[in-house]
Amino acid sequence: MEILRLATPQTAAVTVLEERHMKKLVLLTSTIFLIAGTQFVLNLAPTAVITVEALSPQELHDLGWTSHPSTGLSVVGVGELVYLSGADADGEDVTVYDWSLTGPAGSTATLDSAGTEWNTFRPDIRGDFTVSLTVTTASGMSSASVGITAGTYAGVQGGSCGTCHFNTKNDWEGTGHATKFSRAIDLVDHTFYAERCVECHTVGYNTEVEAVNDGFDDVQAQLGWTFPDTLRAGNWDDIVQNFAALADKANIQCENCHGPASQHSPFDPDNKRIGLTIDEGMCGRCHEEEPYHNRNIQWKESAHANGGTFARGTSETCSPCHSGWGYIDRWQTRDIDRQTYWSSDLPPQNITCAVCHDPHKTMEEGDHQLRTLADIELQNGYVITTGGKGKLCMSCHRDRRDGGAEVYVLPPRSTFRGPHGNVQADMLFGQNYISYGRVLPNSTHKDVTPDACVTCHMSETPADGELGHNKLGDHSWAMHAEEIVGLDTVEVYNVSACRNCHIPDMDSFDDIMARADHDGDGSIEPAQEEVEGLLHDVAMLLPPFGEPEVDIRDPLWNTEEGLFYRRAAWNYLYVEEDQSHGIHNYQLAVALLQLTKKVLEFGVLDAGVITGVDDIPNDQGRQVGVGWTRFGGDGPSDTPLQDYYVWRAVESGASGKANYESFEDVPVVTDGIELDLSSLTVVLDGHLWTAVGHQPAAAMDFYSAVVPTLGDATETDTVWSTFRVSGHVAGAPDLTVVSQPMNGYSVDNLVPMAPAMSAATSATQVELTFVLDLEEYRNTDFNYFAIYRSTEAGFDPMGLEPYATTTEDTFLDTDVVYNTTYYYVAAAFDFNGNQGEFSDEVMAAVGVGVDGTGEIPVAFALYQNYPNPFNPSTMVTFDVPRTSDVRVAVYDVLGRQVRVLVNGSVSAGRHSVLFQANNASSGLYVVRFDTPDGVHERTMLLVK
Repeated sequence: MEILRLATPQTAAVTVLEERHMKKLVLLTSTIFLIAGTQFVLNLAPTAVITVEALSPQELHDLGWTSHPSTGLSVVGVGELVYLSGADADGEDVTVYDWSLTGPAGSTATLDSAGTEWNTFRPDIRGDFTVSLTVTTASGMSSASVGITAGTYAGVQGGSCGTCHFNTKNDWEGTGHATKFSRAIDLVDHTFYAERCVECHTVGYNTEVEAVNDGFDDVQAQLGWTFPDTLRAGNWDDIVQNFAALADKANIQCENCHGPASQHSPFDPDNKRIGLTIDEGMCGRCHEEEPYHNRNIQWKESAHANGGTFARGTSETCSPCHSGWGYIDRWQTRDIDRQTYWSSDLPPQNITCAVCHDPHKTMEEGDHQLRTLADIELQNGYVITTGGKGKLCMSCHRDRRDGGAEVYVLPPRSTFRGPHGNVQADMLFGQNYISYGRVLPNSTHKDVTPDACVTCHMSETPADGELGHNKLGDHSWAMHAEEIVGLDTVEVYNVSACRNCHIPDMDSFDDIMARADHDGDGSIEPAQEEVEGLLHDVAMLLPPFGEPEVDIRDPLWNTEEGLFYRRAAWNYLYVEEDQSHGIHNYQLAVALLQLTKKVLEFGVLDAGVITGVDDIPNDQGRQVGVGWTRFGGDGPSDTPLQDYYVWRAVESGASGKANYESFEDVPVVTDGIELDLSSLTVVLDGHLWTAVGHQPAAAMDFYSAVVPTLGDATETDTVWSTFRVSGHVAGAPDLTVVSQPMNGYSVDNLVPMAPAMSAATSATQVELTFVLDLEEYRNTDFNYFAIYRSTEAGFDPMGLEPYATTTEDTFLDTDVVYNTTYYYVAAAFDFNGNQGEFSDEVMAAVGVGVDGTGEIPVAFALYQNYPNPFNPSTMVTFDVPRTSDVRVAVYDVLGRQVRVLVNGSVSAGRHSVLFQANNASSGLYVVRFDTPDGVHERTMLLVK
C-alpha cells in the first residue's frame, strides 16, 4: 500500500471520509417503497460501485496523507495517484473486496491493495486502464469496473482546444482562470503571491517523482525557469519571450478540469478519453484548504451538499433543480459545444460549484460567473425583475404551482395538495397565496436587500476561531448551526445582515421581538415564535381536526366539499414550506395566517386593516388620509358589504347622548340618500366616535378617505386623533365588522411665503412696506410678521429675538439715530408657529445725504441698482428732496411695463425698494423714475 502507509491507517481514512462517501451513495439507485407511512429499502442483490475519489488538500491534511490532491477525474496524468473506493450501491455492509487492474501493453502498474474498501494506483504509461471490483455482502456478490485513461498534458495551445471548441475557448479566455498565474506573477490584483501557489494556477503541476507527464513542473525543470525573487510587471512577458513552452502550460486551462488531452481524439466518437464532471471535488482540488480556500468546506455544511438529488432526466419538472446536470440543461445560456458525452446517462449530481458558477463564462464585474441572472416568472405569472444575484437562488427556490388554480383541481394532480417546497421567492415577493380577495401587507426585505437571498444567507462567515466559522453564511448559506463547546451544544445564528437594520448587537433571531401578540396566546414573543404559534393554530383547524400536524393526504382534500379546507391548507403550507418562520416576509406571514385562521373560524367576512393615518402633504393642516384594506365580504358574497364609515374618537369621551348605541345601528346608505356625517355618533366600549368619512364598497383592494382631525401637531405638542373603519352589510346589521383603531396626527405643512419688503427713510424714521396682497395672506393661516434689525449688513437673524412684530403691511420705525444706516429682514409666522423664509435684506440710511453730509437730498436722483447684474432680486435707490408724488417702474427693452415699484406720495429722503424678478427672463431692463422735475432712467441686467 503506497498511500495508506504514509501516515494514517485505512480505518482512519474511512472514518474521515465516511460522511462524504455515504452522501454520494444516497444518490445511487435503490428500491424504496412505503407501507403505512414507513419506508423500507428492498435489497434483492448487491450492486457494486466504484468511485474515482476527489481528494482536496484539506482532506489530505485531515487524513495525515502527504500524497498529491486529486480532481476525481477518470482521465489523469501519467504517474498521478488515482484514489478509488468501492461499496454496495444500497449501502449494505461489504464483507469482501476483490480488486484487479488491467493496463495497456508495457504497463507494470499495480494496485496498492487487493482486499480493502479504498485503493490507489499510479498509471505508468499513456493508455487505458481498467479497474475491476467484486464485492461480497450478505445478499450475494456483484462486480463493477471503471476505466482510467492516462495521458500527458498538451496545454491549450499545444492541444489546439480552440480548433474544435472555439466558442468555449473564447469564453474561457474572459475568465479569471485564464490569466490567474500571469496576473499574479506580475503582481496584478494580488497583494501576496508565493511559489507554493503555482500548483493550482498551472497545468499538470505535480512534483511527485513518478508524475512526469509534461506538466508545468516538468517543463519548468527542462527549461530551468525559477520563480522570480521579485513580483513585478514584466515577469510574465519574460516567460512568454524566453520560456514559451512554459507559458503554454501556465494559468488554469482546459486540462486542469478535464484531464490531460494527449489521448483525446475528436475522431473517436465512442471514447473521447477526456474528463467531464461537476463534482465539488473538482473545484475542491484548489478551493478547499484552510485558511484561505474554504468555499468547499462551507459548501459541505449546506443543504446543497446534503440534500437528495435525482439523475438528470428523471423528471422534466424536478430535474432542473434536483439534479446538477438538469439545472445546467435548464439554465445554460452560452453557445456551448455539446458533444456526445453530454447525454442523459450522466450520473446524479448535487448542486455543486459548477452548477451555479459557469466555469467557461466570460467574467463580468460582480457577476461571479453565475450561470443565470434571468428574471424569474412565478407560476401565477408574476415576474421578478429585482433581487440581483439572488435571482440565481430564486430560479429554484420558488413554487411550481399556481395556488389560485391548483386548489381547485379535481381529481388532484398529486397527493400533495399544497405548494411545492422551498417557496422562498414567492414568500419574499408576496405572491401565489390564497388572498380571499384581500390585499395583505408585505415587509421591505425584498427592497432593502439588493441581492435578496445572497445578501443575508451569504453574509461573511464568522472569523476563524469564532463559533459558526465556515458553518454560517458564505457558501454554507446557513442561518443556523450547532457547535460543541465542552460538553454543551451551542446554537449559533447568521444574523450579521440583520444587525444593519434591527438590533446592532443581536446574537439570535430570538432577539427580534414581535410588536404584538399575533398568535393571541397572551404574551408577546420573539417574531418567529409568533409565526410558529399561528401555524399551530391554523393546523388545529385543518384535517385531521384538533391535531397540530396537517394531513395533506386526507381524503377530504379530494372532494368538492374539501375546497374550503384546501385553500386554507395552501396558505398553511405556503408559510411552513418557506422555512424561515416568517423572516423572509414577516408582515405577510403573520397577516396570511391570521386571515386564514379567521376564515376557518368565521368565514370570509372580516374587518380589514387600517394601513395608515397619514398627514396630507402641502396643506394647511387639520386633515389626514386614512387608508384601509378591503374587508372580507367586499365583493361576491352571500352577505356583501355595501358601506364603509371612517370614525374619529371624540377627545372628551362619551359625554352626551349618542345618535346610535352601536355601529350595527348605523344605516346602510342607498342611492338617492344624502349622507349627513355630522349626525352620526356612536358609543363603543364607553368611548364616543363621530363619523368623519364614508366610502361605498366597490370591491377595490384598497380604500382611502381624507378626514378631519382634532387639531394640528406642533413642535411642542402632538395632537393625536384615533380612527376606526366599519363595514356594513345591507339588510344584516348584525354582520357589521369594525377595524382595530389606529392613531395619527395632522401637520400644517405650508409655511408662510417670504415677504418682499422695501424701505423709505427720512431724518427721523424708517418706513417699511411689505409688497404683497395682505388679504390673500390673511386668507391662509397668517399670524404676523417678525422684523429683525441690525446696523451691520449681511447679519444673520436666525436665533435672534424679533425687533418688532406687525400684522399690517407697513411698519414705522421711529427709534432711529440720525446719520445711521439700518438693515432689516422680515419673516412671516402662521398660527401653528411655522416660520416662513426670511425676506431679502433691505437698507435704510436715516438722514444720510447723497454726498454723505447728512443733509436732505437737494434734488431728485435715481442711483444704479445694486447688485447689477442680479439674480433674482436687486435694490433700487432714489432721492426725493421734498414730499412729492413719484412713480418708480420697471420696463423690458420693448417698452412693456414689468412691475410698478412705487406710485404715490413719498416723503423727503433717500428711499430703497426691492425688485423681485423670480418669474422674469434674463436680459436688459429699464428702471424709470417719474418725478415732478422730470424723468430719470437706469438700465439693469438680469442674468439667470
